[in-house]
Amino acid sequence: MYLAEPSHIEKNLKPYHWYQELVLLGATYLNFPETYVRSIEAIESMDDQDEARRTRHDQLIEEILNFSPCGSEPSYD
Repeated sequence: MYLAEPSHIEKNLKPYHWYQELVLLGATYLNFPETYVRSIEAIESMDDQDEARRTRHDQLIEEILNFSPCGSEPSYD
């Protein structure tokens, strides 16, 4: 768990799209309650203007989505 100090919280700052997607993948994988997953989805996110960073994280997301342990097909229902 990460808990930011109040002095370091910027209420108007939005997460990047790729960060939100990684959090959603983790929440889904860990079977978080549907209402919690939906609350993550409802958060407004923004584009990452750093193309290299965005590309790295988009590739990571693709690797996660295509990962199939022991030859099984991934399921993200």
